[in-house]
Amino acid sequence: MFLLILAIIAGYAFARPTGQNVVTDTYDYIIVGSGPGGGPLAANLAKANFSVLLVEAGDLSTPTKDPGQYPPQITWDFFVKKYADEARQLKFSHLTWRLTNGSYWVGRDNPPPGAKLLGVYYPRGATVGGSSMINAMATLLPSDSDWNYIANITDDQSWRYVD
Repeated sequence: MFLLILAIIAGYAFARPTGQNVVTDTYDYIIVGSGPGGGPLAANLAKANFSVLLVEAGDLSTPTKDPGQYPPQITWDFFVKKYADEARQLKFSHLTWRLTNGSYWVGRDNPPPGAKLLGVYYPRGATVGGSSMINAMATLLPSDSDWNYIANITDDQSWRYVD
């Protein structure tokens, strides 16, 4: 609830000139999620004088100093089964299994006795910043040709990669 109130106040502080911060139950935009898409979108809409409600289901927890090691309160653990056919699913190399003691085992071949197949581990961020807070500081950039392709199809040369 604290984040919801904070988001409303922050949106009005950006969106309205001083002295005109009026709380209402009507918003121009409601943004769900404060991750890399929602957070900047909400801030930019508010800066453009729109009233914005930013809703975040997570809390203010932060990751540990070790990339890939997350406190349990900042992740929602999802497991994906790519195929309905279990024989086909078992060919996937990154399967996660829950052991009888509650811990996880990852692998395809010879899971421990009593292990239950969960699927491929797919954690999502459950904190302000969304899944960008648990991405292990990994960044994937598009190739130069991707930027040039966007420039060509949009006829906007500002997208073009410049060496």
